[in-house]
Amino acid sequence: MALATAILSEHLAKLDGKISFTAVCDEVMFGSRGTETLLREHPGLAGDFMISAESPGYMDLAVAEKGLLWVDVEVTGPSGHSSRALREESAVGKLVALMTEIDKLNDEYGTLPAELDGVSGGEDNLGLRLSASAGVIGAGTVRSLIAPKAFAHFDFRLPPGIPASDVKQRLLALANRFEGIQLSYPKEWDPNWEPSNSRYASLLSDTIATVRGSAPRMVVRLPDSDARHWRNRGVPAICFGPQPTLPAGVDDYANEQDVVDCAKIYALAALKLMASV
Repeated sequence: MALATAILSEHLAKLDGKISFTAVCDEVMFGSRGTETLLREHPGLAGDFMISAESPGYMDLAVAEKGLLWVDVEVTGPSGHSSRALREESAVGKLVALMTEIDKLNDEYGTLPAELDGVSGGEDNLGLRLSASAGVIGAGTVRSLIAPKAFAHFDFRLPPGIPASDVKQRLLALANRFEGIQLSYPKEWDPNWEPSNSRYASLLSDTIATVRGSAPRMVVRLPDSDARHWRNRGVPAICFGPQPTLPAGVDDYANEQDVVDCAKIYALAALKLMASV
């Protein structure tokens, strides 16, 4: 994106419009110090179109992405000596029982709306699968005592067709089976997308085909990206970038040709978009 922006900046006098390149922090943790602050302080940067370099993988074109639901579970129960523990009565026992039920939600898939006709879930159809993961779990400090409190912090990723309200209803029903379980929701937003047959999606797809020789597969991106901040403002936004290999792992890298092709695609797409505004 930096290369494409540098090249386009040499020809701005001939172009009808303005190009903004933003490089922000805080995206992975959904913090407020990155894009949220940028667009609040400089609303003009929202523009008319947005291309995010967050790749969905495999050089696919992500017109949609999963929503997010963070769920904090706090459980209380009787304390005492471990020899008096009973099934599903202790805080830990109730938490384990609840987590077992929540884990079953990982087998569920969303149904795409008509606006995403022709879109797939990508690799193993994972873009359409509801995912639930407890990233943080804790309870007690002494092995031989029943812990009176336990907690788990869940991260749910919501495919199109499964809004946060539906998952919250189901979680509440599960929690109500036990006494002493409290749920809270630090962050949440629904799945979001650009219609697959929109002029913007078609223009990006055609540009990719021009550079790469074939049209990309349109998919739902698994992680959330900053593209939603633009969609929330009514600005068309799509994710496309180099194939990430071993993302967030050891020796993470991208293929050189993919990077070069993306620079071409970003520049060509910008030229087409500025001509069509």
